[in-house]
Amino acid sequence: MAITKFVIIFAFIGCITSEDLENHGILNEACSDDIQALRMELTALREEVLHQKEEIKELKEEVARKPDKCEQIQSYPTADETVESFQTQNETPHTEEGSNSSHLKQDRRIRRQELTHPTSGRVQQTAMVPRIAFHANSPKDHSNLAVHQNLIFDNAITNFGNKYHHATGVFTPDVSGVYVFYVQLVMCATGHSVNTELVVEGVGRAGHFVYSKEVCANGGGMTIVHVNTGDSVWVRLSVSDGVNAFGWESSFSGFLLYEDQ
Repeated sequence: MAITKFVIIFAFIGCITSEDLENHGILNEACSDDIQALRMELTALREEVLHQKEEIKELKEEVARKPDKCEQIQSYPTADETVESFQTQNETPHTEEGSNSSHLKQDRRIRRQELTHPTSGRVQQTAMVPRIAFHANSPKDHSNLAVHQNLIFDNAITNFGNKYHHATGVFTPDVSGVYVFYVQLVMCATGHSVNTELVVEGVGRAGHFVYSKEVCANGGGMTIVHVNTGDSVWVRLSVSDGVNAFGWESSFSGFLLYEDQ
């Protein structure tokens, strides 16, 4: 805008040549007033241009001091950069001057993550599932058990959440949900058979059968069942002729598949 005004003024002044001044001898009073006004406007425009040059110089110096802000405006982070940012967020110290820039970057990365990874919320929710799982073997009382006698797997190899009680052989969760249980039986009583069952709060929910035809035999199975908070889950004999012998390889396992919503 300022340059355009300069062109108009110089073009107007150019119309008043030295030849015109010589022909007339003196300037017309009205023309003199116009020229004076144009000179004043020219002076004001020169000052405005100088002011704009100073502003441009200051902006260039600010950009040179803070190149990271220009990079922030010109590019957006990738999904990998977003993950890396969240991992290092609490490890990198921030100065007071750079904190605002950091928050802007984080907000933009979160919005980009929501657009590029719409399932991120579900992944985060899955990561919050309680860790409940156990695996135990070596029945404590392993021979000649009676009907309805519990199988106590005394050696707890895995017990995430500490919900399996190896002294009683009972699993008692503190989270309601769907659980997966597996019972593995190894019996060494030639010519005899035995039936066991998975019990939830005194109710049989799954049965297992083993017949030891020659030396040892194995049996068991997997069960998927809903268990409430505080329910007791264990394994017991349901049918037996009184002659049975379980090997140390017999085991009882379980884990939380998903909790109630």
